[in-house]
Amino acid sequence: LNTQNLITISPNPTNSIFKIECPMKGANVILYNSFGQKLLTSKIENQTSLIDISHFSKGIYIAEIIDDKTSYRVKIIKE
Repeated sequence: LNTQNLITISPNPTNSIFKIECPMKGANVILYNSFGQKLLTSKIENQTSLIDISHFSKGIYIAEIIDDKTSYRVKIIKE
């Protein structure tokens, strides 16, 4: 099963909140800045998570969706 094709992140680019839809049970989202510093960690409940980055500066961030078997990374653009 290719989980990567089942994960959706929208809107991207965003200026405040983005939504992650993910079928990975018990997955977490870890958000990193462009220097690799961990900014936040959030658990995906009911296969959906809303992440608020309105208080972060404009730029590029990396969201890592991870469970006990799989890891997936995607670039998030904050406008």
